[in-house]
Amino acid sequence: MNEKIYVAAGNEGVDVYSYEDSKLKFESSLKSISNSKLHIYLNAYDIGGNEDYLFILDHSYGLLICDYNFTLLFTHSI
Repeated sequence: MNEKIYVAAGNEGVDVYSYEDSKLKFESSLKSISNSKLHIYLNAYDIGGNEDYLFILDHSYGLLICDYNFTLLFTHSI
């Protein structure tokens, strides 16, 4: 059993899915993301990522970079 996590831009925030045993399952809708200094309510336009980081392009805050525990690491206004 090798579970993978997938994310997609949702209507309100970011939708989180898991894929295990050939089944895609909706897990939750992530409406906000934060670290020790910022708490951001998501209005995601696009999502991307690599093995280590998740990249969220947000309408209000610009580019958000977080880990797959959904902890905000860095922001960059656009």
